[in-house]
Amino acid sequence: MKFSLLFFAAAADDSRSNRYNLLLDAARRADVGPLTAVWLPERHFAEFGGDYPNPSVLAGAIAMLTSHIRLRAGSVIAPLHDPLRIAEEWAVVDNLSKGRAEISFGSGWNVNDFVLAPGRYDDRREVTYDTIGVVQRLWRGEPVGRQNGAGKTFEVRTLPRPVQPELPVWLTAQSDQTFKNAGAAGYGVLTNLNFNTPEVTAKRVGLYRDACQESGAENRGQVALMVHTYLAESQTDAHAMASPALRRYLASNLDLRSQFAAGKRGESGHAGAGIDLSRIIDNGIARIYDWAGLIGSVDSVMPNIERFAAMGVDELACLIDFGVDQEATLDGIERIGQLAEKYASVN
Repeated sequence: MKFSLLFFAAAADDSRSNRYNLLLDAARRADVGPLTAVWLPERHFAEFGGDYPNPSVLAGAIAMLTSHIRLRAGSVIAPLHDPLRIAEEWAVVDNLSKGRAEISFGSGWNVNDFVLAPGRYDDRREVTYDTIGVVQRLWRGEPVGRQNGAGKTFEVRTLPRPVQPELPVWLTAQSDQTFKNAGAAGYGVLTNLNFNTPEVTAKRVGLYRDACQESGAENRGQVALMVHTYLAESQTDAHAMASPALRRYLASNLDLRSQFAAGKRGESGHAGAGIDLSRIIDNGIARIYDWAGLIGSVDSVMPNIERFAAMGVDELACLIDFGVDQEATLDGIERIGQLAEKYASVN
């Protein structure tokens, strides 16, 4: 089992002048420990994740502060971008990091994000697979034909050339078919338990492994699972610190889902009307504590890690910026490193 950090802050306080301090300090600490990667999301026009509109920009900043940790988009929302720009931006990250860039591609789900590319929403999954193929070709140095300003076909090769000859590709997956597609193509998978049970996730990982084998891949693939994570000296301390932060975080997530539903109807809207938000949030926190997260002490969360391993998960992408105090969160990263070492020592 590998361990990495994942960021998806809900806070969007315009008065903060240090909104990226936690991200940068956490990356520095992760770089000197046993952690594998830093995952950076893409989110637009909403408080939930709104500090992260472009993962390549922040990956470039982290590249200059670190030496070892892998820098991963989790995710690039492929239909919102021209693949030429994706290849250019992430080749810069690859150069700045001396070959540590990786991308998990996602098709997107929030209809309001697609104000950036309104014609691509209905076909976003097909566009995503096409985009991955084009980015991979450009990464290898192959040309892509495009029409220039004079209406003539121009063979484009992107610059700068990346350090890695092949781009490590992941697919952000939440369905049986996406897991199968990732395995057939030899991509890694980034997933979560937000709307799934352990049994459903284990089944999908099985489908993924089967597809990897059927494709003739040389390895069994990689599955990274996002989990809310905060480790303290004791489980009691961790719950006391995490509960109010999770309550705010999950409320913000519900509000984003409400805005998505309203956007599908061509309306504006927020969570609250006719919904028992408190009960939903209480259930969500209990779910994270019981089996879907790593909130506790190094010892108390070990059974959950065993459960994730039994699902077939290879890596835990620890979501740490859900609102716990910054210094406490940074201290928690040290314990994630201890957790990784302890798990490795007994398995």
